[in-house]
Amino acid sequence: MMKTVLYLLILLFSFSFPDFNRGMNRKILNNGFLMNAEMVINIPECMEKPSVHFYPSPNAVYLCCRGTKQKQGLIAGQFNISDTNITHIGIGFTGRNGFQIYHVSDTKKNGLYFHIESIDDFISEKGTRYFGAWIIDAKPENLEAIKSECLKKENEQFIFDPHFSLTNGDTLYCSEFCRNVLMNSGLNCLFPTRKISLPGNFYKSYFGADSLEYVPVDFFLGCNSLTKTYESPVPEN
Repeated sequence: MMKTVLYLLILLFSFSFPDFNRGMNRKILNNGFLMNAEMVINIPECMEKPSVHFYPSPNAVYLCCRGTKQKQGLIAGQFNISDTNITHIGIGFTGRNGFQIYHVSDTKKNGLYFHIESIDDFISEKGTRYFGAWIIDAKPENLEAIKSECLKKENEQFIFDPHFSLTNGDTLYCSEFCRNVLMNSGLNCLFPTRKISLPGNFYKSYFGADSLEYVPVDFFLGCNSLTKTYESPVPEN
């Protein structure tokens, strides 16, 4: 009972004091635990667990990532540089309709592969069990360039690229889109592509090659201008 009351007091306090929110963003860990400096509180099983407690700064730009159960072994395990949680990525910032995430998906929504979604919609993908956000530390003009590039894509017609090619025109996939936007904004970072020998006959047959050069979903991890500000498990839907 005391844990439940204490948890509710923390939520009330966090909504009242934004600085506390930002501190809590950095402390949410796996398996339903909220952790802040000197306390660990387990959310009681009888309480409904909220999706994520991410409170973005209204002037900031983020890389927002999710991880789905079915793709963590297929994508993260085989093609990421080092992160084993991330399987999809988009760019998030606050605009006229609140905080939204701009990303390229392998499924159409309203006839488009380019999606603009709230956090809840972004993590509603079946099997999602991870959400993380990295804040972009850059000059205001660079951040505005990122926003402008995303907004320009809102009604563009392009095709999702299931083969992760870098040389096939207007087709895009999620990490390729994010990398292009960051590079075009003048962000002071290098985002090299990755080339690997494809493991096993399944991948070689699917891609029609023995090797693949592509943009991994965690392409940004070597950039000092990006800092993880939040990560949390997501109750699987």
